[in-house]
Amino acid sequence: MKFKRIFPKKSKILKLFSIYSLVLLVLIYLIFSSRFGWAYVEDNQIQNCIIQDVISLVIWLVISVLSLFVFTTQNYYVLLKDGIVHHKWIKEDKYNFSDVIYIDEEYTEKHKTILFYNTNGKPIYLVLDKDEKVFIEIKNHSKNLISKEEFHAKFPNA
Repeated sequence: MKFKRIFPKKSKILKLFSIYSLVLLVLIYLIFSSRFGWAYVEDNQIQNCIIQDVISLVIWLVISVLSLFVFTTQNYYVLLKDGIVHHKWIKEDKYNFSDVIYIDEEYTEKHKTILFYNTNGKPIYLVLDKDEKVFIEIKNHSKNLISKEEFHAKFPNA
């Protein structure tokens, strides 16, 4: 049986990826580059420093392109009749509709990220998809939902 994949919004994924990419650039540049060594070395060593800097940027570019491909193609949701499967890289998390006790709609609307809590009071964050299918399915199929007041009474630290 073939399941339809629902992908999160690309804009949200790209925001997270840009932070990841900048941190990766700084780390690679600090580890592999000459750290602007060409600015204060002798003339015969300038070429080596520039080559080292270019190699660092190429390494960053290759890792970034591969990471972007993985971030956008290996992060998706699959809707089942009893829950949602969130596939992240090589890991899969299943969230049953029967375990959802509270959906924070205010947070979801403001941050464009679904926030719901399971029966243990654990928060679960899922990036919204373009048509908000995942959010609608969670709202429609979760039968054990409680009010905000009941939730805060049951889990005061959440």
